[in-house]
Amino acid sequence: MPLTVFEKLKRHHTLRLCLGLWPLVVFLLLLALGAQVVLRYWPDILLQSVAWQKVMHQQMSALLEAVHEQPHQAGLSLLAFSLVYGILHAVGPGHGKVVIATYLATHPTQLKNSLKLTLASSLLQGMMAIGLVSVTLGVLQLSSRALHASSFWMEKAGFMLVALLGLWLSVRALKRLWAAITHARHATNQIFSVFTC
Repeated sequence: MPLTVFEKLKRHHTLRLCLGLWPLVVFLLLLALGAQVVLRYWPDILLQSVAWQKVMHQQMSALLEAVHEQPHQAGLSLLAFSLVYGILHAVGPGHGKVVIATYLATHPTQLKNSLKLTLASSLLQGMMAIGLVSVTLGVLQLSSRALHASSFWMEKAGFMLVALLGLWLSVRALKRLWAAITHARHATNQIFSVFTC
């Protein structure tokens, strides 16, 4: 039985709609593959990162003691070590990597905005860390032991804020995707209603 013009158009539109979603399907497959790889090796990466941080922390302590003897030479070495230590510390959990990666994945055409967001995130995090430590040690006159005890709750609150931000970005992206699909269905129904009249 031959297809009518209406059925041909409907199949053609359905095929175009499915072909338009191929980037989403490829992204989800790559995400699943990446998740498997990360789940397999992430604990090893974190353990190695913590081990490197411990060694570097000990070396930084030695450099701090050497600053009294040779301020210029040890000071430059301390700055370089602090930079490397900060990079290794950023590899660890937290720091908004998942939120920024989600934004980059859902907004690939906005590279300039993504780079601005990444820079703003890192600068804000650095300023907040310096500010919290300065206020806690300088203004509140708390000991480093009290600072470490309170850092547990600050860390939990930070994780909750990052999770809420990620949830908010995900809901926004899903709403936009649903609106696009609904719009495509509505346009399809209008096109086909013309042919059925």
